[in-house]
Amino acid sequence: MTEQFLNRVTGRVESWAEKVRCHLILGICFLITSTSAFSQPAGFVSYIADTHLGYSITCSPDGKNVYAGGAFTLVAFAHNADHSLTTLQVLNNDVADIRGIHNIIDLAVTPDGRFLYAVEIINQSLLLFSRDTSTGEITLVESFRDSAFTSFYQTIPFVEYNYELLISADGSHLYWLYSPASNYSDNVIAVFARDKQSGSIRKIQALKNGDANLGGFKVPSSLAISPDGRFLYGAGYNGYKVLVMARDQLTGQISFEKVYDTDSTRVGSWLASTILVSPDGTSVYATNFGSSRLLVFTRNTEDGNLSLLDKISQPGPRAILMSNSGSHVYLGRNGDIAAFTRETESGQLNLTQVIDGSFTTAASLTLCPIDLSILLSSENAVTIFGVDSIFGELTLSNKVSNHFGGTDRLHVSRSVEVSPDGEFVYVGAQGDDAGINIFGRNSHDGRLTLTEFYPLPNARVMVMSPDGEHLYVTKNEKTPFEAFARDRRTGGLRQLPTMPNDGSGAGRDFSMTFTPDGLHLYVTTDTELTVYRRDPGSGVLERLQKINGRDYNSYRMQALAVAPDGAHAYWSGSHPNPVYDHISIFSRDSNTGQMIFADELNLDPLSAATAMHVSPDGRHLYAATIDRDADFDGEPVISVFERDRISGVLRPIQNLTLPGWCEIRDLTFTPDGQILYALATCTGYSSGMVAFLERDSTSGRLSLKEQFESWTNGVYGMFDPFELALAPDQTHLYVADLGGVATFATGRSNTTAVAGNPVDQALPTTPSLSQNYPNPFNPVTVITLDLPKATHVALIIYDVLGRRVRTLIDEPMEAGYHARIWDGHNHQGVSVASGVYFYRLHTPEFDKVRKMLVVR
Repeated sequence: MTEQFLNRVTGRVESWAEKVRCHLILGICFLITSTSAFSQPAGFVSYIADTHLGYSITCSPDGKNVYAGGAFTLVAFAHNADHSLTTLQVLNNDVADIRGIHNIIDLAVTPDGRFLYAVEIINQSLLLFSRDTSTGEITLVESFRDSAFTSFYQTIPFVEYNYELLISADGSHLYWLYSPASNYSDNVIAVFARDKQSGSIRKIQALKNGDANLGGFKVPSSLAISPDGRFLYGAGYNGYKVLVMARDQLTGQISFEKVYDTDSTRVGSWLASTILVSPDGTSVYATNFGSSRLLVFTRNTEDGNLSLLDKISQPGPRAILMSNSGSHVYLGRNGDIAAFTRETESGQLNLTQVIDGSFTTAASLTLCPIDLSILLSSENAVTIFGVDSIFGELTLSNKVSNHFGGTDRLHVSRSVEVSPDGEFVYVGAQGDDAGINIFGRNSHDGRLTLTEFYPLPNARVMVMSPDGEHLYVTKNEKTPFEAFARDRRTGGLRQLPTMPNDGSGAGRDFSMTFTPDGLHLYVTTDTELTVYRRDPGSGVLERLQKINGRDYNSYRMQALAVAPDGAHAYWSGSHPNPVYDHISIFSRDSNTGQMIFADELNLDPLSAATAMHVSPDGRHLYAATIDRDADFDGEPVISVFERDRISGVLRPIQNLTLPGWCEIRDLTFTPDGQILYALATCTGYSSGMVAFLERDSTSGRLSLKEQFESWTNGVYGMFDPFELALAPDQTHLYVADLGGVATFATGRSNTTAVAGNPVDQALPTTPSLSQNYPNPFNPVTVITLDLPKATHVALIIYDVLGRRVRTLIDEPMEAGYHARIWDGHNHQGVSVASGVYFYRLHTPEFDKVRKMLVVR
């Protein structure tokens, strides 16, 4: 390719890029301009999480229903006679107008079964649900925000310990114990008066460490109410003492009564504990996790006094349950559940059975009455054990695992794509939930509604073609791709024949990148880059070229970027010995898609780019990295390079550090190139950040405008984010994350497709018809035209004999900058032959003819 030709092409590309932004689906070019119709302030909007259960579980008093809570989920089940569970409702946070379902760490159903309470600590709230006693379905009635429902971890969703939500037997009062650490200043026993008719609560007492009503002792780590409602018992933290507190049965308030010292049990510390009183009130049982002891007390039902009966060595006792008859006790231990028979007169226990059943917290183990089932909520499963009503023996009856309904296929979400019309968002998940989640998108507020899930085992990375017709997914096996045709109306997917097995999909997929025209797809793995030609009609991919990075001193290739003009591609990689990082620059044939190595830029002080993006005007390249020093002390960098649009050569101009983060994983631009969005994270720290960076279009330099971090200023979710996608109207960003998908408002207004210049909105002063690009071409090309005023326009294609081949425009048009795509077909839909063709623009005031070349 000669320098003269390059200059002509570059000039045409610059002229075209300065005038239009091309919308390939509709075959026309639009300017995206702001309107005043609606503007949502920049910031966090929502986080739709994978359905998660594992924090808490409870049964209704009638035994008909089970309720389980997790990180962003509350599920209602029907409890069947065969000990199985049937999903009735799935309440996922930020789905179907459900809000405030965050970290449901404990649950309690009122004695009359009419209400369910859920402790939600992210927003320091107690959620009140009404319960339909016939169906078991629940409805959120009210959220009570109170400092008593605080969290030791603030808004970060770590697993909590030492808490208890109790309701008095008469239903008049609710008690909340929270004591995650012995010296935590916000340890509390909060007492709430409760309206039995409405379920509303009112705080009447709050006891902190050292309170006189605790006898000056610390808030214990566990709490229990006696069956007669006259006493409360607290274990843990206070040396080896059990606190006895009197309860005013009228007001519900509690006061210190006495303390029982279990000094003879001293082995280790008494931190984590659980405690319960037998149904007949004659025994008290307490666990000491630190000393691996189960303590057995006899209790005087008149004055509430305790006497130590036994201390039983048990490995890691965490939770304790008792059958309604009081004849059996069940101890949740590290990795299993132990069953004991209880001598009702003495309260002594005898071990009869041990069964596997790992769980995390005391609140994740419960016993259902009536049908006698023990339910265990752990990780993302509910395990049901049948209980023999006579002998108390446990039998593993059922297990409901992972998929409960709702948005339960979002775990390890890796990829996110927005359809070009902005109507649908696609989230690709890996692991056990591998597949594609399809969401309908509300363009007004950006919120998502799950419409369909397409399972796809071994799915890895997902990308959508620019025209929105097809979706491609790499898989963790030898078959490199699954391809889908997309229904524009419903957003649904139809699987296409499996792509040929050429081995290109094996290995770790770092990126898949389409060229702007959608005709070529580039896939990188550890050491290889494969070039595919895409048939826009069928979606079929044909492999054209495979490049081995080792031929260019690259043994670990990561990010790939293609310039908007299609002239160059950039591939980042690293060399192991000697260690250095670089960006390989390839010249690209816009017709065939094949690439030729052109140059290399050594990035010795920089870690290999984890994400790269060329600005929409093609003038600069942006490369994001992990921590530069590889010491993970929070120094990831976005490096800015000036790009020569003819040679593709890069010149460094800026290194912008984002302090406090380990890795920048993705970058995406607004179409006008004014804002760059960056996604940062620290793996293993349950955190992520979206940064809004302003770009100087002349120098290319970046400056931080604002940033939104996990668990601060109302942002929740984003545990380990992977990928960003900007909606076509630029109003919202979507983030694929380890636990689901997050939505952020960009602060940009609603956008309208209006003919015009994306940078300078002044109308053209004279009519013109530009040379098509690319030219020669196969299979599509873009024709741009300028109209200084509204007029009737005809844009027609002719062959060399003057015969009309295709009419692209024959209608009135508004003033502005316009474009049409010709796909190389005639008016009958048949591909034209190779050769010279002419295109003519005619208006009442202007007439112009240009020549173009089709190469098959």
